[in-house]
Amino acid sequence: MNIKKMMIVSLVVLAMTTIVFSQGRGRGLCYRQLQVQTPVMIEGKIIKIETFDYGKGRYGQGLHVFVQSNGQESEIHLGPQAWMNNQGLQLKQGDTVKIKTYKGTLYNGDPALFAAEVTGPKGGDAIILRDKNGFPMWRQSLSGGKGRGYGRGAGQGRRGW
Repeated sequence: MNIKKMMIVSLVVLAMTTIVFSQGRGRGLCYRQLQVQTPVMIEGKIIKIETFDYGKGRYGQGLHVFVQSNGQESEIHLGPQAWMNNQGLQLKQGDTVKIKTYKGTLYNGDPALFAAEVTGPKGGDAIILRDKNGFPMWRQSLSGGKGRGYGRGAGQGRRGW
């Protein structure tokens, strides 16, 4: 009887663990779907930079910029602040930038703009944030070449900053 109880308890614990870990890290304000076939180019002045807490871990802080362009303010989701800093992306309020964005949808259903490439105030080559399919470069660099065909460090390096 004692062994039966231990087995039942073990199965319940295993089932609960499976359910808990299948939920993932949480969705926060991450994108659900990007429309990569219709990029939107935004060129203007950064009027505000904000960080958002997306959860725990190395990439828990997200970076958003608010760009004034042709009298219109656009909020653009860049990506994890730690990854941006490793790329040499040091933006500040007042900088003039050119950003290739994709329209997308947040998990709560709200529309949003997600940066694919950023050209900073000094011009030069753009820093690539998302590939042609909209997949984030920071996720590719973490994959270590597993599952998506990308090698460790994909998307790394400063270009023209």
